[in-house]
Amino acid sequence: MAKKATGEIRWKGTLATTRVRSFEGRETFELPHARSDEEARERSAVVADYAQRFRAATTVNRAQALEALKLIAGASARTLAGAVQVAGELLAAGAFDPSGTPDAPTFGKVVDEWVAGELADRFPHQVKMAGAGHLDTARARCKMDCFDPIRDVPVNLVTKALCDEVMRRLPLPPGKTEMSGSTRRQYALLITRVLNLAELAGYIDRTPIPRGWLPTAGPRKRFPILYPSEDTKLLACATVPLEWRLYYGFLHREGMRKSEAADLQFRDLDLDNGTISLDENKTDNARWWKLGPGVAAALATWRKRRKAGPDDLVFVEANGGALTAQHMADRVRGHLADAGIDRADITSTGPNKGRFGTHCFRRSFATRSLAGGKGDDWVRQRTGHTTDELLRYRQAAKGLAELELGEVAPLDEAIPELAPPPPEAGPPEPIAPGVPQSRSGREDSNLRPLDPQSSALTRLRYAPATSATPRERFRLVEGGGTLVALAVNASIVCKGSVDPARRPKPSGLRGLVAPAAVAQGTTGSSEMQSSPSLVRSMT
Repeated sequence: MAKKATGEIRWKGTLATTRVRSFEGRETFELPHARSDEEARERSAVVADYAQRFRAATTVNRAQALEALKLIAGASARTLAGAVQVAGELLAAGAFDPSGTPDAPTFGKVVDEWVAGELADRFPHQVKMAGAGHLDTARARCKMDCFDPIRDVPVNLVTKALCDEVMRRLPLPPGKTEMSGSTRRQYALLITRVLNLAELAGYIDRTPIPRGWLPTAGPRKRFPILYPSEDTKLLACATVPLEWRLYYGFLHREGMRKSEAADLQFRDLDLDNGTISLDENKTDNARWWKLGPGVAAALATWRKRRKAGPDDLVFVEANGGALTAQHMADRVRGHLADAGIDRADITSTGPNKGRFGTHCFRRSFATRSLAGGKGDDWVRQRTGHTTDELLRYRQAAKGLAELELGEVAPLDEAIPELAPPPPEAGPPEPIAPGVPQSRSGREDSNLRPLDPQSSALTRLRYAPATSATPRERFRLVEGGGTLVALAVNASIVCKGSVDPARRPKPSGLRGLVAPAAVAQGTTGSSEMQSSPSLVRSMT
């Protein structure tokens, strides 16, 4: 009976290692989770045991066996059972011998070919070039520690067991005890996508992922929307970089996907006429529409400020590079905090509710548009929705309509750095002939002829300043009422423009008013209009 292997323990500072006999001799494996000699010996025994089993097997592929031993050595106490299961599946089912087959790139190399567009160039009718944001996320995730079991493994040696180990190693979000179903599904979709591309490229005969392997997404969460007043605070906050404020304001007013906006070039915009043409996008649904208020003016100022050309990206970082898609949601929440936007619905989470993220600008646009009376077709033209997802926004749209919060401000006015300059004060315009003026020569404030129904004092005030005779001046206000007539008469007498012998005797106001008017108790304009001789008699 063969002696049970245990391995040889060695310490390099605080890191324990074990040397066990493998296929070609002794191999050294790191034990990063061992904190004492006892823990190191226990883990070393497990590694040595499976190394002995692999040497005795005849159908096990050596490369896969070494990866399984690395998994066992580096697994934590929580993931050790999964690593042992991987080794057990290799022993039970065996793996095909790749001898005689052409060399295949590693899983990580296939990811690089996909992200760089090499596979899209080789298979233009099968592989669609995804957006920069999506590709950046895929590249970043494949560099995470959870992909260690398959990243450097030839893609033709990747098994379902290794993929299961990746899923077991998925990192928990900060402050959470488990990962949401939708996030787990995104990681699984990335693995299946890369393996399907490897099958298309001929690197493998068939993907090892069976049907039904993808986890369910779980319940759909509700996400908050941004109010117009909060949009104003965010875009006016000087602490938030200008390039990000412009990006946020554009998403909130146009409803585009964050990846579509990040890939937008100035050649896609007609800023003279205020339109946008979106050709390549997620759903291959070409769209064209008129930009929202102030958007074209703000982008024109932004292009002039950057001295950008037609092929330049519209939205860039401060260094001129493309916007970083990684951790963009965290960046958005940080900018909202800088602007003092701390509404509970934006920052809180729950079992069926999420916090505000970059995609919430698009949700806010759709909800606000529906609340303002826009139809589904109008919203789809702008957002490119091809499913019934708009139905999910209608419930929130009804509540938003009841709040009556109004619309967002024009983009060029909401961002102070891109606001149009105030109009320059030029020379005064010449006064057109016939425009009423005051006695000082100023134009009538109403910029229109005086209303005949206006009060007599108003018409007297804006009467043309001329050298008319007293009789002509009385005629100008004839019908204006006895009080006006008295005022004009007194003015003329004081200036000496009337012969003193013809001045009316100081018999009071009643002596200057027609008896009929006094009897009726009225001194309005109707008496003057019906008895013009009353005014003339004062001369």
